[in-house]
Amino acid sequence: MGKKSGTVRMLTTWATFLSITFPQVLISRSQEKLNKVANEIKEKHSSTNVKTIPFDFTNAKLEEYESKIFFQLTDLDIGVLINNVGLSYEYPERLDKIDGGLKRVMDIAVVNTVPATVLSAYVLAQMAKRNLGVVVNVASSAAFHTFYYLAVYSATKKYMCWLSSVLRKEYGNTGITIQSVCPMLVATKMSKVRKSSYFTPTPAEFAKTAVRTIGHVSETTGCFPHQLLAEILFNLLPDFLVDRIITNWNVKTRAHA
Repeated sequence: MGKKSGTVRMLTTWATFLSITFPQVLISRSQEKLNKVANEIKEKHSSTNVKTIPFDFTNAKLEEYESKIFFQLTDLDIGVLINNVGLSYEYPERLDKIDGGLKRVMDIAVVNTVPATVLSAYVLAQMAKRNLGVVVNVASSAAFHTFYYLAVYSATKKYMCWLSSVLRKEYGNTGITIQSVCPMLVATKMSKVRKSSYFTPTPAEFAKTAVRTIGHVSETTGCFPHQLLAEILFNLLPDFLVDRIITNWNVKTRAHA
């Protein structure tokens, strides 16, 4: 493995947590975007060391992970892993009619499951030796119900929650914290929500509240407005009514695509 740097770092597959001040490793597809986010972090915290690794997460080949990611992490102590990479539909649609066809289906399935699984396995190996660490898997509230016309996305986010739940049991007798975060709508490019609001926060607003929940709850929506909506939708309302609400919303979204 080589000699460790002795510095505990945060490894994230996308840089939402800009307020974190300790050294970070950011992994994402675009080097241009990575540079932009790294500069934003350094502007806020000039002493923070930021390392960037460009990687296309539609690639599921282990040898690519080993040659492009893992060899750059060999000498680093990763104290926090945030799995936040994700891919969704261009617009809600029935499985056989998804925009982008089978390629899009494959990409969603791979991006939303493989990186978090493989990176967790790699990083947990060193966390287990230290008996200390944090893994945060960012899923979606789409995991809480069968979302019509978002079948692959909803199913992969359910996988993320299930993976987190099982890992909590596997590492339950260690000092490792494993959390799943299941937000509702956040004003991001993927959600196609351009204007933020009380119930649709910006990524920075969401991250600020979500990071405070680490170590306190094992599964969360990340912020109070989302928790309130989730409790109403998925715990209080009957399934048939939730089905109708979700279907109507997705049909309306598709019509405006």
